[in-house]
Amino acid sequence: MIILFIGFLLFIAISTTTLSSKLGLPSLIVFLLVGMGLNSFFTFNNALIAQAIGTMALITILFDGGVQTSYQKVKSSLTYAGILATVGVFITTLIVAVATVFILDLSWQQGLLFGAIVGSTDAAAVFSILGNKKINLKIKNILEVESGTNDPMALFLTTMMISLILIPDATIFESVLLFIWQMVGGIIVGVLTGYAGVYLINWMKLEATGLYPILALTLAFLTYGVSSWMNVSGLLAVYLFSLVLGNQPLSYRTSIVRFGESFAWMGQMSMFILLGLLVFPSSLVSIMWEGLLIALILMFIARPISVFATLFWTDLTTKQLTFISWAGLRGAVPIILATYALLAEVPSSELIFNVVFFVVLLSALLQGMTLLPLANWLGLNKGESISSPYHFDMVAGEVSEMDIREYIITPNSSWKNKAIQDLDFTDRVNINAVVRDNQLLMPEGSLVLEKNDIVYILASKDTHQYIKSYMAKNIQQAPKNV
Repeated sequence: MIILFIGFLLFIAISTTTLSSKLGLPSLIVFLLVGMGLNSFFTFNNALIAQAIGTMALITILFDGGVQTSYQKVKSSLTYAGILATVGVFITTLIVAVATVFILDLSWQQGLLFGAIVGSTDAAAVFSILGNKKINLKIKNILEVESGTNDPMALFLTTMMISLILIPDATIFESVLLFIWQMVGGIIVGVLTGYAGVYLINWMKLEATGLYPILALTLAFLTYGVSSWMNVSGLLAVYLFSLVLGNQPLSYRTSIVRFGESFAWMGQMSMFILLGLLVFPSSLVSIMWEGLLIALILMFIARPISVFATLFWTDLTTKQLTFISWAGLRGAVPIILATYALLAEVPSSELIFNVVFFVVLLSALLQGMTLLPLANWLGLNKGESISSPYHFDMVAGEVSEMDIREYIITPNSSWKNKAIQDLDFTDRVNINAVVRDNQLLMPEGSLVLEKNDIVYILASKDTHQYIKSYMAKNIQQAPKNV
């Protein structure tokens, strides 16, 4: 019966993702509502199990995000995202804490605990909406890197406030030293285990190719375990481990990436449904007005102030800052952090959990449904991005510098209306195939490339990076009426 129930939950969750995409809703809303709906038929109130499964799900989500994030993306957005992930989270925490103290009649320590819990953003919610949209690339990168690095700050602030509430003798100075140790230690553990993981995956000769993705994900869990044992930031370590793994020459890279993506979706579904089961709808009704007011303060005051106060000096425009402010969706992490307060039996922890859940639900619903209209209004959305429905992979049993990648001929591409023999890179690459209107074309030298053609190229990784930079540069320089 348990297996049947789990299978039923996952089937319902997967089926409802179609509805969420058509309505423009983040997938987490659907999964949470499924969990809340099943609460009427299935009683679940074990916060410890929910926290454990939620943590495992977060590890898989961070693993997937890190493996698919390039160093170039991190480098271009690290300054902006790093400030938002630290100072921005702290400012948000303070503003929400002040509001919570007066609205919920909590102590200042409990208010700061609440602010810390809702301080981090959710990458899964944002990119489930923006994934196939041509939103400004710089903004996308900032939001993605921020969401991958701000969870440790929120976790630290949450655990620090729980300690200050339950252990009055604890000092702020000790907490600051602990924070520095957790951040620095998390960086060291993540980078070291990342390079060790690359070496291990490339060195080991496993019996079946399907074991390599399992090995990679296992190493991510081991990274979190080692970090917890050393009392450093496990979430930050996992993200950096995956980042290193995804940017080094790696055997069976494609299998590892697809495996991580599948497990990340499985983790999201399991986590959100389980967290939804923890909340009774009647509990949300009783705090509806308080939760609504706090959610509005978070969305319209706390998040915008934290973004503009920390990034006003950068080269980001007012429109870009406005969009980043509104794209700060809250997701699973605040709900999981709220279970820390429940398990520690902090005074008013049940009230805090219910209000956090309501704020997350409203934030994801309201901001999720209006994110794209706002991007259109600000002129930051250029419509649907052109994507390929095909996968053309080269699976190498050992580490190889060669790789097959696809390039889509955009309206502004310098390759449009050019014959293959006239391209600038014919002596450095091997064009394997061209797909046009679902038809496979032979890449003969006389073939003229057209808009929306999909070109598959075999070349070294350095050459691919050069081609990508060249094409991006030429697109930026092309006139807008091309």
